[in-house]
Formats: sequence, structure tokens, C-alpha cells
Amino acid sequence: MPVDPKKRMEEIQESQRELEASSQQIRDLDAKEKEYATLELKRQSISTHLKECEEELGGFLTEDQRKNLEANAALYREEIKKLEAQIKTVEKEIADLNAVLSRNKHFDKYLLFSNIRELMKGTEIKLGQIEKEAGCQPGYMSRLDKTDSATDPTAEFIITASQMLKVSVDVLLNVRISELTPSERYIISFLEKLVRDTIADKLTWGRETEYDLNHVPFDGEGDAQHRLFVNRPTMEIDQTTGYPNEIPHVIFPSRTYGDDTFIAEDCFNIGLKNGTTLYIMSVMASDAFPVGDEDHAKEIWMAQPGSAAMCLCSTTDHKIIADLINSLYAAVSQNIKHPKVAKNYQYIINSFMNDDLSDDPVSTDELPF
Repeated sequence: MPVDPKKRMEEIQESQRELEASSQQIRDLDAKEKEYATLELKRQSISTHLKECEEELGGFLTEDQRKNLEANAALYREEIKKLEAQIKTVEKEIADLNAVLSRNKHFDKYLLFSNIRELMKGTEIKLGQIEKEAGCQPGYMSRLDKTDSATDPTAEFIITASQMLKVSVDVLLNVRISELTPSERYIISFLEKLVRDTIADKLTWGRETEYDLNHVPFDGEGDAQHRLFVNRPTMEIDQTTGYPNEIPHVIFPSRTYGDDTFIAEDCFNIGLKNGTTLYIMSVMASDAFPVGDEDHAKEIWMAQPGSAAMCLCSTTDHKIIADLINSLYAAVSQNIKHPKVAKNYQYIINSFMNDDLSDDPVSTDELPF
């Protein structure tokens, strides 16, 4: 029986949604397990203080010392009671997440293990290191990788592997990395670092409005006054002379829509090494009616001094690349709204926070010439 293409596409899309849901559930589970471990450590620490306090109460004490120790013991018991209630709540949340993952297990652990082995190639990272960092016994992955093993890897193991191998959980679980081309793997690594560093507030992005980019001027020689735009002259009939005239026409040569492109949203840029600038654009066909984000394509461009700009990738490429581009655009859109403090002003603020309001001494050293 022939396969219904529409039905097959719906199945693929549903599978992708399930994979993404599983990835988020694994992150949530990892966070809850870490929260549980932190609460348990606090409970153990306070229990130790309570035990020491109770031991002291058994000795010879003045009335004031006894009252003080009894008050401390009461505070410790109350704090332990609160922590035990929190631990009980987190234990239930962990159990619920494990139940959901068990019912809706859509990730392929053998794909995960294959990706881990693929990513370790050419690195100094050993499987034993990942297992140790994740708190697993040596040979953990090999035991789970056997066909007769029904045990799934823990969230801690998956998260640790993704962090040590510098790849997102989504890529680790959902993409067959061995089938990616070297260029795709290279671009994915670059995009993931951009996303991570943007979220960590390590990067300073600039913004250009869609209005400014849709009205890029040209100079006296007809050259576009923007590194991403070019002049495509058009011929128009002069109404006075009746002869055709070459008219400068500034356009953005989109990979997706060609010369007939309209800038749909803000463009973000960041300076890289040697005067190179990276841009992330949101574009649409110039003759399309804007309905929503689904009508837009996002493209990442790089421009170096003295060279033509190059489109690195776009949301029309491999799906995982498209997802990363969309994630980067969303991360930058949020990050750029946050206040930024330049380093020279950070120095002034830090001085004030340390109660240093005096001016720094001016050097009186004579110049060596």
C-alpha cells in the first residue's frame, strides 16, 4: 500500500514534538534531582548541628547557656521539619517526572550512545570521565547499551555528557550525528556556543531596525551604505529625454528569497575577530503579506573588511540548524533588552560599592620622549 505523504509528515512532526518534550522533561528531572541533593545536604548539616547541641545539653551548663542551647535546638528542629517537607515535595516531583518519562519514552538510548561515541572521537574525553562526573560506576554505558538491558540512562548522565561534549541535549538525543556533514557539525557547534554565550550574557549584540535596513542609502558612486546590501541598478525611462537611465537600487541578496527580499524584523549583529561582523536577519519575500513568523526566514551572515558578505546558514537548511538559528534569535532578542554596563563604568560602580569615592591619582611620570 502506498504511503500517504500527508499522514507521514504528520507522524514525523508529532514524533519531533514528542522528542522535544522528552528533552525538556530530562532537563526538568536533572534540575529536580540536583535540588533534592542540595536539600538533603542541608538537612544532614543541620541534623549534625542539632546532635551537637543536644550533646552539649547533657553536660554541666549555666542557666543562660542552657536556655541558649535549647533555643538553638528548637530552631534546628523547625528548620529540619521544613526541609523534610520540601524534600518530600521534590521526591514526589521526581517520581512524577520519572513516570511521565517512562510512559512517554521517545528518545532512542542507542542513538544517544552512538552520538556520545561519535563526539568523543578526536577529543581527549574518555567515556570513564563522563561516567565518573555523572556519578555512575565504570562501564555504566556499556551495560545499558546491551540489547537485553531495559534500563534507561539517568538524566544526570545525559546532562553530563552534553556538557562535557559541548552539545545540547536536543542534538544529543534527536540527531544522528554520524550522518551530519563536517560543515553541518561545524556550524552546529558554532551556533550552540553563540546561544550559550548569549544566554550567559557574555556577548554584546547590536541592533538595527527593520525600517533602517529597508531604507539603506547609497553613496555618490551608487554603492550601498551597508556591508550586507548591494546595488542592483535598474533601467528606467527618463520622462524628459525619453532615454533609459540607470537608477541605483539597493537590495539585500537573501539566500532564501533572492533580490526580492524585505527585512521582516530587527537585525542583530556582533563584532568578531579581525573586523568581522556576524548578523542574524529575519527576512521575507518582498511581495508576501506578513501573517506571522512562519512567513519569515532567518539567515546568518558574516562580513569581513574588503570581502563580499557570506550567508553562513538559514532556517531553510537542516532542521537542527533551523532550530538553533531560531533559538539564537530568541536569545538575542531577550538579551538585548537587559541593561549592559561597560567595563570602564563597572570599575566606577565597583569602587563606589567599596566606598571608594576619591579620584585615582594622576601619574606624574615624565613621558620617555
